Amino acid sequence: MRLNEKRRSSGLAGSVPVLAALLVAGATSAGTAQDSGVQPDFGTIDVIAGGEDSARQLGSDCEGWISLDEPDHSVSTGESLTVAAFSSEDTVLVVRTPAGGFLCDDDGGAGDNPEVFIAASDAGSYDIWVGSYNEYMQVPASLELFPTPAELPGSREPDILLQGEFDPYEARFEIGGRYMATNLNGRVCEGFVSGDGPEFAFGLQQDAEPVSILIGAHGGNVDTTLVVRSPSGSWTCNDDFTGKDPLISIRQPENGTYLVWIGAYDLDDVGRQARLSVSTGTADQAVPMPESDFPGPAQATGFLVSGAGHVLSNHHVIEGCGALTVRRQGQGEVEAEVIASNDSADLALLRIGADGALPHATFRGGLPARLGEEIAILGFPGDAEHGPTFTTGVVSSLSGFDGNLQDFQHNAETGYGSSGSPIIDRSGNVIGVVTGSLSNGYRESDPVNVNYGIRGQIAQVFLKLNNVPYSQARPGSDREWVGIAEDAQAFTAIVYCYM
Repeated sequence: MRLNEKRRSSGLAGSVPVLAALLVAGATSAGTAQDSGVQPDFGTIDVIAGGEDSARQLGSDCEGWISLDEPDHSVSTGESLTVAAFSSEDTVLVVRTPAGGFLCDDDGGAGDNPEVFIAASDAGSYDIWVGSYNEYMQVPASLELFPTPAELPGSREPDILLQGEFDPYEARFEIGGRYMATNLNGRVCEGFVSGDGPEFAFGLQQDAEPVSILIGAHGGNVDTTLVVRSPSGSWTCNDDFTGKDPLISIRQPENGTYLVWIGAYDLDDVGRQARLSVSTGTADQAVPMPESDFPGPAQATGFLVSGAGHVLSNHHVIEGCGALTVRRQGQGEVEAEVIASNDSADLALLRIGADGALPHATFRGGLPARLGEEIAILGFPGDAEHGPTFTTGVVSSLSGFDGNLQDFQHNAETGYGSSGSPIIDRSGNVIGVVTGSLSNGYRESDPVNVNYGIRGQIAQVFLKLNNVPYSQARPGSDREWVGIAEDAQAFTAIVYCYM
């Protein structure tokens, strides 16, 4: 038998949950809405999608079921506008124009989440229905309206200057935004890029014999889109050269500044990270990047222990990482800094940017884990797109692997990616941190459900030594697991390790 640590292997990060895409996009303030010509009811609106009436009864070309009693929302605008619907279920979007015609989408660029673009030339009042693709199914959904200019705005000073036959350049960026690439001067290219400006710019200075330029993006398991504006203002867009990886080849590049947007093919992936490469060469010379060259991140779990953004996880989670990011439920990936790490205790302390008001865990004080007490774990094993996993069990031994007294043993099921998860008692307080499980040594996929956690007292000492203020509470009365799980989702996060 052997101890098996629970950081998930690289290349399996998967997509972001639908909820993450909803909150990453966010809502625009009423003031901004009025400045762009849209009424103050512009932004994000919660609706119930679905009904008993076919969308085709309105004369639309989309499949789906809506309620004909009244539209879910109405808006007046004189500017270009994107209307999008988000839900965990498959939805349909129907928009009635001021002229009485219909715009609809039942299968947009964000998978099950449809989008409709309203052109500035069609000013007036629009009625909007959000339907369910499945008959008689009614589900919660979010309707989002945001201005969409006819052309991507933005300028940027060059980040680098490339001259002659330069060495390949590589960098990592957070991808995507709410601007649909399909609106870009009629370019047939799917994806969502930032409307605030490009992620990257490079200056080019070559001799009389210009060398062809190759621009590529790779997001591991994330499908990406590239948009490039040349120094003279021409646009190029690509969303699919080698599977999920776009590539743009410029055979006779002009000298000057090139602006580069790196987008997400699906809105669900906005906020994820991808690598950009700029090199000499042409598309017919390009060799698809193997996954090993740009591996997706390894995935594990951590949880907030202070409102100031301190995140607790395991040493083995952050060991060997070239970069670390943290994604909270409903938020985008943010860079994380390693504050401290202790190999013998298998604990690591990270910090993300915060305003001092983030939800965070409370540790149990005065009473260590007890043999036979009920516990629960909330973490991110498996594919992150399915959200967190909540499992329950009991404390089965007061010592860890090979008699280690820093740890205790439990039988709440864990999986790869569970490392760093909080172990929670029936009062909702943290009494430990997941560190690993026992494998039978033949196949790691054959579990024996013998799992280990670092004692909460050890974790608290670690935080004290690093001057981290944390919350502590005495054991209280038992609570329902449902409420405990809801609270834990607010302070638990995914930790991504980029090698």
